[in-house]
Parts: sequence; C-alpha cells; structure tokens
Amino acid sequence: MEKQFDDNLTMAGVDNITVDANNINEYPSLSSTGISLRKAYKGQEYELVYEYIQSKIPSGSSKQLITVFVEPQIGSTFPDIVIVYFDISRAKYWSNTRPNLNKLEFQILHYIFNEKSVAKEQLEVFFPNGYSKSLKLLLEAELIDFKQGYWKTKPLKEIFGIRKLIAVEAKTTNWKQGLQQAFYNSYFASQSYLLLPHIPKTEDIFKQASRLGVGILTTNQSLVKSVLPAQVGKLPKSYVSWLFNEWAWKAKISRNAF
Repeated sequence: MEKQFDDNLTMAGVDNITVDANNINEYPSLSSTGISLRKAYKGQEYELVYEYIQSKIPSGSSKQLITVFVEPQIGSTFPDIVIVYFDISRAKYWSNTRPNLNKLEFQILHYIFNEKSVAKEQLEVFFPNGYSKSLKLLLEAELIDFKQGYWKTKPLKEIFGIRKLIAVEAKTTNWKQGLQQAFYNSYFASQSYLLLPHIPKTEDIFKQASRLGVGILTTNQSLVKSVLPAQVGKLPKSYVSWLFNEWAWKAKISRNAF
C-alpha cells in the first residue's frame, strides 16, 4: 500500500484550502472524482460568501485540516459554502486505489454502512447494474470486507476522515427560501447554517429554523458563536458525505499538504 502523507506535517499547521470554479485546475487530483463547481458571479451574495470565508473560518491545525468548497454541485443544487474538517491521522495509510472509485461505489458503500452487513441478494435488488465491479473496487480500496457471505464496511475511523461537515447557505434577501435550501443541505452535512447580513426583525425565522434543525449566522459571527446553533447529526449522512471525504483528501494531495 502506498503511503499518502508526510509525517513531518504533524509538526506544523496547514493553511485552509479553498476550492472554487476559478481555481479547480490547481487541484489535478480532483479531476477524476466527479466534482463540479458552479462559477460564482460577483454581487451581494458573492461578497457575503467570500467575506465569511476569509474572516470567520478558522485555520487548520497539524491534526485537523480545513477545506472549503464554494458552490459544489450536489444533485440539482449548489450549496454556497461547504466546510470540511478532516482528521489527517485517519487517512495516513489509505489505499492509492481510492481515486478509482466513482459515485456508484460510494452509494453502495453507504448502503452497506447503513445496513451493517449486506448479502449479495440485497445488492441485486438495490443496485442491479454493475454492483459486482463496484464491490471489487471497494474491496481493492480496503473499504469493505467479505465475511461469511456478507459484505461489511471497515471500521469508520479507518476509512472516513471527516470530523465535521458544515454547509452554509448565504442569502441577502428571501430568508425563507434560504432556510429551505439550508435544510436540504442537511442531507449530507452534519450541520447546516443560513448566513445572513443581518437578522430580520421577526421571531418567525427562529421558529422555522429550529423546526428544520438549521442554524443562523450573520457575517460578524463565527460558527461557534452563531445566533442559533445548528442541530448536529452523525456522519456520514449520505453517500454525498463520502464524496466530500474523497474531495477533501484529494484536494490536500494536490496541494502537497500531505
């Protein structure tokens, strides 16, 4: 197995990495991972997003690195900011065959993870096309095991490096629409926030946000000092959580941070 990280990294902190449509070419390792980012156009929300990224997201440390993705495509949506807190110690000896995996493999992986153990017959029902090849790739990447006729994932701490996965949806107007978009982001994120330039003069925003489990931020507040904290969910929440796990890992490799 090829070692992917430099032990010397543990002696010094590493700056955050921000990946957007303008600099994606600087991360060649991401080219095979299926990531797509929408180009942000300058305007009020653009300024809100980049002001927050530059001033309110803390720097990474020697053990926990931070990667920020700007408007990554998730299905038909584009969350404004996704912040990945990645534990490098978990990825120290990951297989160099992981970049060969695509979306289908991570869908199958997450299914096996949720079910704890899966028989071939179950996979035939939910993934009738091409699951055999995907299982072979997952096995080669050392993400799953086959024991006594069942497929199981390796222990999560060995194969999943994200400690926190935070989505932030920015809105300068129409906070109700922003709340719905932030709620959708909880499909993959452990915490989801709505970012506003200021808090509207209505209590209704807090009632709706609390009901949806969405946190509320303003531009002068960090994630740990939000107006309303977000509900915290366990990871991985969906196969998309696994995709961010791979994207953050490969972005760091491209920058030689590992």
